[in-house]
Amino acid sequence: RALTLSQGAGTTMQGIPLERAPAWVQLEPSEDYRFAFRSSKPEGKLSLAITPRESLGACTIVSFLRAAEDHILVNARCRFRIEQAGIERLDLRLPVGARLVDLQARNLRGHEVLERPGGPRVTVILQSPVCGELTIDLAYRLPRDPGQDAVVGPLEIEDRRIQRVEHFVGLLQLERGLVAIAAQKGLKKLDDTERLPYLPVDVSGGALSQVFVAEPQWSLTLRQPDVAAEAGQDAEIALAVLKTVVA
Repeated sequence: RALTLSQGAGTTMQGIPLERAPAWVQLEPSEDYRFAFRSSKPEGKLSLAITPRESLGACTIVSFLRAAEDHILVNARCRFRIEQAGIERLDLRLPVGARLVDLQARNLRGHEVLERPGGPRVTVILQSPVCGELTIDLAYRLPRDPGQDAVVGPLEIEDRRIQRVEHFVGLLQLERGLVAIAAQKGLKKLDDTERLPYLPVDVSGGALSQVFVAEPQWSLTLRQPDVAAEAGQDAEIALAVLKTVVA
């Protein structure tokens, strides 16, 4: 775990600038001096305070929605960039009513799901602390009543160490049936799918119909348009000739 060193309250030695301090030990290229002190008295004391260093991170979330008759399937990829200290647990919050289908990540030990009124909390548990880049792929389902609008909201990161989160949202083409966007909030349409930072697992760029850059509290309402059958004019067959050929 990363640690921070600072001068303790019991120090009686006098601090001096590093450029004026003699370098008694040759350090490795990845190392450097942090403090320099001197004392004119033999009884001089040096006290150091050692505290854990907090992790700092950012995350980019790309979510793609696929509408089915009775549910909305969301494939999401979360790419974290973690600095200073490693992270071994992360809390994610799914939209209300969502059910986790799959979760994958390198260095994954397991995950826990806690049902809550505001949406299930998914705790991702890693085998060891990760510093640098971490990618988590997950899929979850939202219920959809036939003939009713379906409202989809964001996947959220519930961790104060992740200080910046950006969202992208895409709508996948349907193999059968139609779906239309009835309402949207916090979404700005992108004119090119190549402007997405990356695609979630098992999703290809050719399968996308619309993509957006999104605000943290975005929402998208999907609707299946009504299909009405209209009767045309009656057809009249004036003459019909049937032939039978026996070879």
